[in-house]
Amino acid sequence: MSRLVWLFLVLASFCLALYQIQDRIDYFLQYPTSTSVELVDSKQFRFPQVTICNENRVLKSAAEEHRISSFRFFLSELITNVRSMRVDDIEHANNMK
Repeated sequence: MSRLVWLFLVLASFCLALYQIQDRIDYFLQYPTSTSVELVDSKQFRFPQVTICNENRVLKSAAEEHRISSFRFFLSELITNVRSMRVDDIEHANNMK
């Protein structure tokens, strides 16, 4: 008797899950959208506070100290070299720290 109750509960749960899955797929395929636009004319704009942190390890003063004539050329070469690095090179560099 208890096996029949468990079988009924499992089948009922499975049918309910299938119904819910089918219902969500149908809802998704209808592409429902809701758009709300509100235009506000304001004389004052409140901008969020933004902090820009330069985490670049290359300093212009250090480049000039080592007599690198064109800092832009140096940076372009640096970026090119970084882009061409392999994963093994990066792991090796991290292990050297």
